[in-house]
Amino acid sequence: MNEASEVHVWVTAKGNIETARAAVTRTFLDGTLPRPLGQKSSGFVVDEALFTVSELAAWRDLVFDAVNNGQIPSAVSLDLDERLNRVRFVMDGPETIDQARAAIVKLGVPAAALSVERGTRPVDATASTTPNLITDQVSVIVGGIGTSWEPSPDGQSFCTVSFTATTNAGPRFVTASHCSSHEWSVDGSLIRNSPSVRQIGFETEDPAGYACGLRTCRGSDAAMYSYSAGIAGQVGLIARLNPGGSLQWNQSTPFWTISAAAPTNMFVGLSISKTGMITGWTSGQITHTCNDYFSSGTRTRTCQNDANVYLKKGDSGGPVFFENGMGSGYVTLAGITSAIGGWPNNNMIFSSFARVAQNLAIDAYDVIHPSLFPAQPVVTGSLSGNNPVLTWPSVPSAVSYRLLRQWYRYSNEQGSNGFEDMGNVTSPFSGDFLIVDAYTGTTIPNFSTEGYAAYQLIAYNSNGTPSRTSVMKYFRLAP
Repeated sequence: MNEASEVHVWVTAKGNIETARAAVTRTFLDGTLPRPLGQKSSGFVVDEALFTVSELAAWRDLVFDAVNNGQIPSAVSLDLDERLNRVRFVMDGPETIDQARAAIVKLGVPAAALSVERGTRPVDATASTTPNLITDQVSVIVGGIGTSWEPSPDGQSFCTVSFTATTNAGPRFVTASHCSSHEWSVDGSLIRNSPSVRQIGFETEDPAGYACGLRTCRGSDAAMYSYSAGIAGQVGLIARLNPGGSLQWNQSTPFWTISAAAPTNMFVGLSISKTGMITGWTSGQITHTCNDYFSSGTRTRTCQNDANVYLKKGDSGGPVFFENGMGSGYVTLAGITSAIGGWPNNNMIFSSFARVAQNLAIDAYDVIHPSLFPAQPVVTGSLSGNNPVLTWPSVPSAVSYRLLRQWYRYSNEQGSNGFEDMGNVTSPFSGDFLIVDAYTGTTIPNFSTEGYAAYQLIAYNSNGTPSRTSVMKYFRLAP
């Protein structure tokens, strides 16, 4: 979306822009082109693109490899800019813009496909002086509260909790990786509910990244912390403050509830917010997506996002989110605050939740409030001859179940293509659906030799929200 809240559509119309505009108009009006993420728009505009996305992506990758191999040391950030239909390169250092442009053109990037500008490097949004806090001490840890961590180069530094997540090892909370002694390295840094002396956790997950040329790359600025003994956290909640940068809790509705996460289709113009321990709840719009940022050292943060959201040092790690239309107070977790952009007005740089989840081995179910999706079904079963019989206790709030099956025959090595969808397991009665808690399967297709059948079950509530898939139930079958 552009600054006028219009959906901006680029087409490679080969000179026939009016025909393309008419086709896009039809798809927009008949609903084929969906309104993005529930955002209100004032209409749309159609422009002819000089370059395809695949062309721009290939040229961006040429520049990315050159920067990471030390060929263009002045690089600050790199972006396939969908607003401009160009590869956008931001630089600092002694070189002129023309010199930087010439170096990139030598790589094989057309000059017409480039936008080169001068900027300053982002600054990690970590504070080293005691700030005014959202609260001095809280009984339960949620996203948005203030923290301090030790040791740090300044002795004590300040950041913001991103969110609490459920993991196989128990509840954990997340903040920015640079809010620890060593970025992208597990160092056991202690973290406190600042400025209280109460220790709330210690770092346990902070992946090292991967080699990319002469540099090290990672897709998020995130680390995970275990809770200290006696400290509790709540999954799916973010501190809800009064608007306008206040650090006071909203007394009537003190929390945002996370009802979704990991949007894969964030876009320029999406309205977005963050909560930070220094500047509170501030909002704006995404201005660039999937920017690569190159530190003055050897680290590259890949595919970060920019937004014109105000923040200061100490807001690092704060949750980034947007209201998703589910109702007042429900939000989609979009990522975590990483750095202050070098241009202009303290813009926010954030890591997307999808990248954070990939680095920390979590998913959307781990951060959504537990009350919003059905419990994971627990399936048991036995064989009646060679017919699997599955049973499970009814899942509260479930209105239907979907069954998945996988099968295999050992002798001829034939089987299903992964798990097959067996459809909804429901019983129609008087126009309604009754929840059933048992299923009798049949033997695997063309069953004549030894093999197996395995099943998984998913519960759905009345909103269509699925549970986690059940643990697989396995049957060894013999003719």
